[in-house]
Amino acid sequence: MGWRVPWLAVLLGLGGCTGGVVARPVTLCDASARETQPLSAQFLGASTLTIDDGATVVMIDGFFSRPSALKMLFWPLKPDHTRIDAALARANIQRVNAVFVAHSHYDHVLDTAEVANRTCAEIYGSPSTRNVVLSQTINSVRVKDMGNKKSYPIGSMTVTVYSTEHSKPVRFSGKVSQKFRLPAHAFAFREGGSFSFHIQHKDRSILIVPSANLENYSFAGVKADIVFLGVGGLGVQDKTTIHDYWNRSVEAVCARVVVPIHWDDFTRSLSRPLRRLPWPLDDYAATLKVFRPLAESRNVSIIEPDAFERFDLGDASRLFAMEEGSGCTASAMITR
Repeated sequence: MGWRVPWLAVLLGLGGCTGGVVARPVTLCDASARETQPLSAQFLGASTLTIDDGATVVMIDGFFSRPSALKMLFWPLKPDHTRIDAALARANIQRVNAVFVAHSHYDHVLDTAEVANRTCAEIYGSPSTRNVVLSQTINSVRVKDMGNKKSYPIGSMTVTVYSTEHSKPVRFSGKVSQKFRLPAHAFAFREGGSFSFHIQHKDRSILIVPSANLENYSFAGVKADIVFLGVGGLGVQDKTTIHDYWNRSVEAVCARVVVPIHWDDFTRSLSRPLRRLPWPLDDYAATLKVFRPLAESRNVSIIEPDAFERFDLGDASRLFAMEEGSGCTASAMITR
């Protein structure tokens, strides 16, 4: 029970920190040509993940420091280089084409600049993300602003950005100013707008929804075979809200596979097994209790990969075969 106590302070909005930081290493990204491989994904905790075909790698967020809840109470935040290097090595990530940042809270953007520096990636994000990244004065890192419903060709993939909503309740809303500097407490990492991402790769389509809130949004005319679905905080909401969220994401895009993300306790190091967020922050089991019957009724698979497990997204016969006569068509519900 004691391990939950620091999280109560987080609920009250107290900000945080990490220590044990080492000097910034020299960039060692591998710029050599890479062979095309079957399309795959890796879930790396929180809403960090990669989509990779061997030649092109797109990453979401790139958060690996994961400072403990106790450290969050007493120190300002800055990237933990040791943990970043360990995670990239374990995931066998040497080069990334682009990192797209879901929003500018610390559990999304804290490590983005350092990851981009190590992997030669370009960063796509909001003006708030830009301010966090540029505060770190890493000359090699480039940041590009991204816009709602704008598409960006990234190697063999096309990434389309959608302005969506942050999960409820929204703590630390607002924007990150140009005066932002690291180290900084968690409350200084303002949301700065939230985003979801659609990735098209040849005949395979992927939707990534990092934050569990689509109350005023659904994906008009968007089709996706697989959805990486943020569920953090969803389980403590009522069943109707959980059901509606499924409809506005999975059902709306006719997905056949769902991978829940952002369900884990992101104050726990990736050197240890992932652990669910504690109540009262979330109840992941309650979310799955609503999701599973919905999935079974539409022949949708729910996959829960372990952290760092690489899984194939290209096996159409196994993952994406539409049930004959299902009648699913990607349709609009509420757009903005």
